Amino acid sequence: MKEKQTLKIGKYRLNLNTLVFLLGIAGILLIGLSSLLPRGEKAAEKASALEEEAKTYASQLEERLTQALTRVEGVGEVRVMITLKSSSEQVVEREQPVRRSATSESDAMGGSRSINEVDSQESVVYRSDGSLSEPYVIKTLPPQIEGVLVIAQGAGNGNVSRTIVEIAQALFDVEAHKVKVVRMEEAAQ
Repeated sequence: MKEKQTLKIGKYRLNLNTLVFLLGIAGILLIGLSSLLPRGEKAAEKASALEEEAKTYASQLEERLTQALTRVEGVGEVRVMITLKSSSEQVVEREQPVRRSATSESDAMGGSRSINEVDSQESVVYRSDGSLSEPYVIKTLPPQIEGVLVIAQGAGNGNVSRTIVEIAQALFDVEAHKVKVVRMEEAAQ
């Protein structure tokens, strides 16, 4: 006759098979719940830093455009707003080894064939610093400008408005339809 092995915990008696089963279920639940926890604050911090960097970049561009436009004859007081399409983009170094082989065959009947094979692979180059490994960045592209709004005292004059649009196009490489120039309200002066 087989004896049941039991474990007494406080005033409770548990069968060992039941205890092992319950511990297994608890382990599975812990593993499942761990996937719901945040993966790390580094990703959120990095996204926040990129967003802050983009805002700073836009503010610097706005300030520089404001300073330039206030020196243009007929423009007067100016307010500028620049919107960005995205944050900066990092271009990483890529390794692209290429292997080529050529084979020429001819048979006794006078026929011939040639086979040319090209095999290439692309992989990202990483740099290591101790246990940390990250892609090797060769350059960082600035954020792309989505649009430019210029509010100016002299914007009611067609020549002044056209000059403002041309300046914004030259400085930021945006199309004319993405630059909006409007006259500043009299009360704001």
